[in-house]
Amino acid sequence: MPNPTKCLLTTVSTIARCTRGISTGSCQAHRASRLLQQMIQCKDMTRVMRWLEDGRDIECPTHSIGYTLLHAAARYNRVGLVECLIEGKANVNAQSLWGAAPLHFAVQKNSLLSLKRLLAVPGIQVGIRTRNGLSPLHYAADNGHLEAAELLVEAGADMNEQTEDGRAPLHFACLKGHKEFALWLIDSGTANCSLIKKDGKTALHLANFEDIARRLIEKGVGLNTKAVNGRTALFLAAASNNAEVVASLLKAGALVNFADNKGQTPFHIACNNNCEEVVRMLQQERLNPNASDKLGCSALHLAADNGHSEIVYQLLEKKKIRVNSRDCQGRTPLYFAAHRGQIKAVKLLAECNRTELNIQGNDGNTPLHAAADCGHTEVVEALLKAGCNVNLHNSTRSGVPLHFAADRGFVKIVQLLLGYDAEVDAKSSEGWTALHFASRLGRTEVARILVERGACVNSSGRHGWTPLHVATRMGHGEIVKLLIGKSADVGIELEDGNAPLHFAAQNGHPEIITMLLDAGASPTQKAHRTSATPIDLAAVFNRHVSLKLMLQSLCRKGVDLLNEKSLESLDRTKLKEAQELLSTDRPQRDTKIRSQELHEAMNEAGFIRERCVTQTAMSHVLEEIIQSHSGQTMCLTGSFSEGWGCSLTRLDGIVDLNSDLDMTVFIKGLRYHLKGFCKCTKLKESPEDDNRRREITERQRNTLEYSQGHVKFSGHSSNPVRNFYGSIKRPAMDEAVAYNCCSYPDMPILDAKTTKISKVCMDKLKRESLRHNSCHLVSAAPPGMEGLYIRVSTALLEKKMTRHLNVVQGQVLTILKYLTKSVVNKNKRALKSYHVKTLIYWMVNEVAEEEWMPNNLISLVEKALNKLAEDLERLRGC
Repeated sequence: MPNPTKCLLTTVSTIARCTRGISTGSCQAHRASRLLQQMIQCKDMTRVMRWLEDGRDIECPTHSIGYTLLHAAARYNRVGLVECLIEGKANVNAQSLWGAAPLHFAVQKNSLLSLKRLLAVPGIQVGIRTRNGLSPLHYAADNGHLEAAELLVEAGADMNEQTEDGRAPLHFACLKGHKEFALWLIDSGTANCSLIKKDGKTALHLANFEDIARRLIEKGVGLNTKAVNGRTALFLAAASNNAEVVASLLKAGALVNFADNKGQTPFHIACNNNCEEVVRMLQQERLNPNASDKLGCSALHLAADNGHSEIVYQLLEKKKIRVNSRDCQGRTPLYFAAHRGQIKAVKLLAECNRTELNIQGNDGNTPLHAAADCGHTEVVEALLKAGCNVNLHNSTRSGVPLHFAADRGFVKIVQLLLGYDAEVDAKSSEGWTALHFASRLGRTEVARILVERGACVNSSGRHGWTPLHVATRMGHGEIVKLLIGKSADVGIELEDGNAPLHFAAQNGHPEIITMLLDAGASPTQKAHRTSATPIDLAAVFNRHVSLKLMLQSLCRKGVDLLNEKSLESLDRTKLKEAQELLSTDRPQRDTKIRSQELHEAMNEAGFIRERCVTQTAMSHVLEEIIQSHSGQTMCLTGSFSEGWGCSLTRLDGIVDLNSDLDMTVFIKGLRYHLKGFCKCTKLKESPEDDNRRREITERQRNTLEYSQGHVKFSGHSSNPVRNFYGSIKRPAMDEAVAYNCCSYPDMPILDAKTTKISKVCMDKLKRESLRHNSCHLVSAAPPGMEGLYIRVSTALLEKKMTRHLNVVQGQVLTILKYLTKSVVNKNKRALKSYHVKTLIYWMVNEVAEEEWMPNNLISLVEKALNKLAEDLERLRGC
């Protein structure tokens, strides 16, 4: 059997003479070259030889970033192949896109035999650089390959060559901890040990072994040389808790009080990084333990801030340590620990008899303020036990810790503070009590605790604000109920005359209005400054439900709405409508009021026309992005692209995980025709024209029988969708495959002479029905006909129709979809989304435009459900 290496040598030599300049840029060549790399990696030399015998270029890339055959051979230490390629005149200095030569690969993988063979080639560039300036010797130093480095130096490599950022081989070896390599360079006598990187660091900065540090110091490397950030070698050794290197540096005379650009010393760094052993060593030197950095922080500040309790304990044992030192904002180490919730550090500092517990920062906050504001319950308890002043006011808004805890809703902290005699009605500079703060953000449990502890429910702050005003304005019904239950004054006015009912009316809070009216609030109470009543504000801000509730309240008291002087500013027509509404039967009146309430609630939830437009615009942009990336003809369908009914969580495009995007991908090249409905130009037979005959045959083959929304199409899957599960960052997707169809079957609705659908919408539907590629077929079949039929999809017509729904129509669709999914289908999935859409399209076609009003919302939903029930009952009868 012939020697594979000799055969390979012969083959390579022949190819080298015959195949120069052959292009290998195609995708097929790239796939083949990747296969070649895998063969080399797996030592499949027989297949490599066959590949070369096919007439391939030995310089062809085996990777998308430009590796050649010689790169791969050197990387995997295939010495025989390296030998053959060199004999075949392969370029030993060939570089990849990022500049790596075969020599770099041989060094990186420590392929010594391949390296020796490469270095023996005349013209080899021993110092060849990658794009970021790395030579083979840098690679050797970075990987600690000493034998490879010796070969390179012997071949002429420069021990002092530096990269663009100034790194020499010695820097690499010290940084990576290659002790033998670094000592070899230091003891060589050739390497310059004092070379400085662009960031100002020497090899001594990077040394992490005591032997290396000692040798470098002996070689005269600057002991206190500063890097660009102002740090010496002692800083870096202290930061990594390298006690041995720190000991060598201190023994040699390193400066311990040297400050970097931030004003920090090695002692700061060691305390910040929890380097206990180094901290002990530095304290034995002539150290200033209270030195402050440029922010005014001492080492104790940093240790407390990070919760390094052992170091805090060490420092507190030293009498020289200033326990109450302040930073630039007047904050003590205890404040830092309390703010960060470092309970062990807090206890150590609070129990130290030198610590002042109530030192206030520049903003007047004490450690207790900070802990209460951040919700650190254990810290608050520890500070209270240590004797912190629970009623100390800060200087910004004269706030006490109780204000902070109430504002944040920290129930346990509020209870703790009250348990240590916190003043329940202590006022801020605005005159607010803790109950005001709890009312502002709806902290119901906190408000309940405060009221039970005797908080004044009618306490007024600046401009007359009471907790009831605050809660009413912000719409917190539970707190309003609590305050009214504790006899809060519902008619109390601000300086401008506004009562709580004014705010509830203006902001549209029907539940709160009902509570205030039941408690005796007057809907005709005038504000001093504006003379506006709650009824006026509800009318101005279009709060229809709120307005009707207040008018209803007046009617109950026997007030004639049309003749009431306080209602003169209101529109007479609206008043008449309101009076008629209130005089109708209660069930009908309640339905209309609830419809209006439901409409307003859905408006606030975002089911409005503006959202529909935004969502459809996002859908359009998403379509373009997907098409440009995939190169496929596709469209988005379903509720997301239609604008109504999709479970968006907010207008940033994030979709609820239970919702999905429907994507339809069109198969290129295929076009079907519906028998009896095809509107394509007829093809005349021509015996002499083969192309025409083929066209006619193709059309006949692709003409399908249509019946009741489906076409006969045997042998096809009945499941049209591929499901892709979603995540927080990416919505779930349903991908359906579709086939183009030349035209839709006849649709009576498009030719109807009497319809309630708007003319604008009808015109767009007609244009869409005539558009090329609008009609398409999807793989869905009637029950029991799977694999025999597929469906003619009207998804694009549905998209046009749904996008033209007005607000009330869109809300009816949304409600129907919710009822179908969450109520009707709760136990059994009987109805689908397209049933609901069919229902809403029937409604739009049948219901007059003037009936689509907010106060008819519930009636419209009932009408749709009744129609659905009738249809289902009829189907059951069949």
